[in-house]
Amino acid sequence: MNQSFNLPTETLLNHMLAKASRKYRLAILLMADAGGRVLETVRLKSADLDFQKRLVTFNAGSEIRSRQIPMTDRLFDAAIDYWTHRDTKAKSEYLFAPAESNHRPYLSRKMINRQVERLSSGQTTPSALRAYYIYQVCQANEDLLIIFQLTGLNKPDLIYKYKELQHTQLHNALELTEPKVGLLQKVIRQFQSPRTVPIIPMQVGMTKFHIGRKAEIAQITELSQKKVNILLLGPMGIGKSHLLDNYKSGTNSNIIRLDDFRQPKSVMTGLLLALFNDDKQAIMEVLKKVNNESDLEKVATKHSARRLCQVAIQATPHKGYTILIDDLTNITKIGVEIVEKLKNHFHIIAAARYLKIEYANCVSNFEKLELPPLNRPETLEFIDQLSEPLEARIEDYQLFQNHIWEETQGNPLYILELIERLDKEHILSNDIVRGIKHAISRQEIDFSVPLIIAFSSLLVLRYLGNELGSNAGAFRLLGGIALVIAFFSRRIFRALRRRYV
Repeated sequence: MNQSFNLPTETLLNHMLAKASRKYRLAILLMADAGGRVLETVRLKSADLDFQKRLVTFNAGSEIRSRQIPMTDRLFDAAIDYWTHRDTKAKSEYLFAPAESNHRPYLSRKMINRQVERLSSGQTTPSALRAYYIYQVCQANEDLLIIFQLTGLNKPDLIYKYKELQHTQLHNALELTEPKVGLLQKVIRQFQSPRTVPIIPMQVGMTKFHIGRKAEIAQITELSQKKVNILLLGPMGIGKSHLLDNYKSGTNSNIIRLDDFRQPKSVMTGLLLALFNDDKQAIMEVLKKVNNESDLEKVATKHSARRLCQVAIQATPHKGYTILIDDLTNITKIGVEIVEKLKNHFHIIAAARYLKIEYANCVSNFEKLELPPLNRPETLEFIDQLSEPLEARIEDYQLFQNHIWEETQGNPLYILELIERLDKEHILSNDIVRGIKHAISRQEIDFSVPLIIAFSSLLVLRYLGNELGSNAGAFRLLGGIALVIAFFSRRIFRALRRRYV
C-alpha cells in the first residue's frame, strides 16, 4: 500500500460523517465506501444512482473503464437521505449541483477537498478516502478480477477480456468491507424511529418514486440475484404492480410480462410470441413448419396450454428468463398446472391479492413477501409529496392529512385517488375536506352505544359486588374487565371491524 496516503481510521471517518452535511456525507461515503475518485464523485449524475439495485455507476473518462459498485448500507442510507432533502428546484442532471453563481454544472473538486480537510481537521484527503476503500477491498479479496472491477484500477486491457462479474459476486465481495454493527447497537436501532422516511426514485408508474418499501425492494433485489421465485401478496392498491413495473425497467433484457392466468392458453401464446421475438431459432426448432410470427399464432392456438408450456420450456435455457405475472388471484386449475411446470424452469415474480388454499402448491418454491400498508409517517410523507400543488388551497393542512390517513389507512392507490378527487375542488375548506370520502371507505362506527353499555355494566357489577361483601370477588373481576373494555373500546372496535368493502 502506498505509504504516502494517510489512511483514515474508522473513528475518524465516523467523526467526519457525524459533522458533515447531507451532501458531503454522501460525497465522503462515495469515496470511502465505493472508491470513487474526486472527479468521478463530483461528476455523478442523478441517473447514476440505481436505488432499486443498490448500485452506483462511476462514468470515468475514456482512459478508465466505467464501473458499477454495490452500495453499502450506510452509503445507501446517505444517498436516500440526501435525495429526500435535496433542492428539487435546482434543475441539474448532476447529483451535486453547485451554487447558482458557479459557472460549472457540477460541484468543484476544490469544494470537496476543502470540506474533507475541514471535517477531518487536516488529517486526511479525498485520495486517502479512496485508498482506504481500496485497502479494505484488497484485504477482503484475493481474486484480482474482483479487485480490478471494484476499484477501477487502471490495468492492462487484458483484464477487461474476462467475463464481467455478476452483481451478486460484487455484493458478496463487499460484505467483509462494511463496518460491523454490534449486538447492542442493533437492539438500539430497532427501537429508534428513522430520521427520515425513505423516498426511492423509480423510473415508471403513477408516481416516479416509492415511499418506504426500502426493505421490500432490497429483499426483491437479493432474491432475484439468487433466481429465487417471489410471490408479492397484498390488497388492491398496495403497490405490487408498481414494483413489477420498475423491475421490468431494469437492465435485464430477458424479462417477459404476463397478465394473469384466467385464460392459460392465451397467456402461454403470449409467452411463446415473446420468446419467438427474442429467440427465434430455438422456437423454430421446436415448432416445425413455422416461418413467421403470424404462422406461430396459428400453430399456438391449435395446441393446448400444457403443450405450449412444454414448448416454452424446451425453447429456453434453465432460469434464462424472468417472468413477471401481474395477478395470480383468479388462477384456474389449468393455470395452476402451468405455473407448477414453469416455476422450476423460469425465474418467476408474481403478484396476488390472495391465493386459495387448494392452489397453494403452485407457489411451493416461492418466497412470499407481504406488502403492508404504509405506516403513518410514510403516509404523511406520501401526502406531502402529492399535495404540494394543493397547499395554497388547503385551510387546515393537518386536518387534511389526518382525513386522508383515516380514509385510506396507508393504501398508496387510495391515497393517490383521494388526493386527485380533492384536487378538483377550488377551495379545500375543512367542511369540504371532511365531506369528501374515498368510495370504498366505510363509515366510522358510533361508539356511544357500546360505551354506555360498558359503563352501565361496570356500575351494575360494582354495585352487586358491594352488596355481596366477601363473596364479591367474581363481580369485581368482571367489573374490572368491563372498565378495561370501556377504556380501550374505540381501539378494539377499530381493530375488529372491516374497514374496506
